[in-house]
Amino acid sequence: MHELSQRRGIVNLQSLVISGAETLSNQFAESVLCFTDLEDQTYIEAQETIQDVNMMTAQIAELNDRISSLAVRGKEPTICRTSATR
Repeated sequence: MHELSQRRGIVNLQSLVISGAETLSNQFAESVLCFTDLEDQTYIEAQETIQDVNMMTAQIAELNDRISSLAVRGKEPTICRTSATR
């Protein structure tokens, strides 16, 4: 690079270096956009996973309440388990 700036007669080589630098800069810009899109997609998928886990946790809590209720009344909790799998 230093040599290119010293020799004004090497216009073609300077143009090639500038063109290469512009191409590299454009590739960096495209990479940033790809990474940003990937980050957004990952965030959305994480939010959906959290919602799924929360829903399943609520279902498990409800099932546990049913089992506890049956056990308190002296009924066999396995009845609840078989009805939950239907």
